[in-house]
This record gives sequence, C-alpha cells and structure tokens, in this order.
Amino acid sequence: MLEHILVPLDSSKLSEQILPFIGHIAKNMHSRMTLLHVVDTDALPHLPGNRYKELTEKLLEREKDLARRYLRAIRDHMGANEGAVSCEVIPGSPAEAIVSFAHTQGIGLIAMS
Repeated sequence: MLEHILVPLDSSKLSEQILPFIGHIAKNMHSRMTLLHVVDTDALPHLPGNRYKELTEKLLEREKDLARRYLRAIRDHMGANEGAVSCEVIPGSPAEAIVSFAHTQGIGLIAMS
C-alpha cells in the first residue's frame, strides 16, 4: 500500500496535470499526500558580498511565501483537508531536493507530470 505520496509542483499548469489522477489514487488507497514546491535557489539572483545578504534572504523568503500560498490554493481547489494533504516548501536544487525529501520522509511514490 502507498502510505505517502509526494507531488512536486513548480507552479506550472503542466505540473498540475497529475493532480486529478493522483488524487483519485490517494483517495482509493487512503494515502497521505504531500504537495512540494522547491524554490530553486540557483534561479534567484546571486548578489556578491555580505552587503546584499539581507536582500537575498528577503527574496528567498518572499519566494517561499508565494509558494506556500500557491500550494494551499491547490489543496483547497482539490477539496482536501490538511490532514490528508500537506504542503511543504523547501529551498534548493529541485531534483536533489525532491529526492532528498522523498528519502527522509519515507515517500512511497513520487508523482509528476
């Protein structure tokens, strides 16, 4: 049985196309689902020196906040509650962060489109 399903989303319509299918699977298998957004830190502007460190940190926090709101809106649109579907936002390189998250959280399936 799939106890925990990970659904990485990057805010694109393409990534969201998996949701109806995986939602059906999760419901029928009584699986928990985690919606994950990775804030690609390589895509953020890299400003040299400590002088801009605070600005860089503010940009990262802004991106994380936008991603949290996006994932909550997706969860609400799915009609799911917080117990069945959780939302997680982490910084990093998307591929590495997804695999690392799946490994540490005991994910049984990663569903992407």
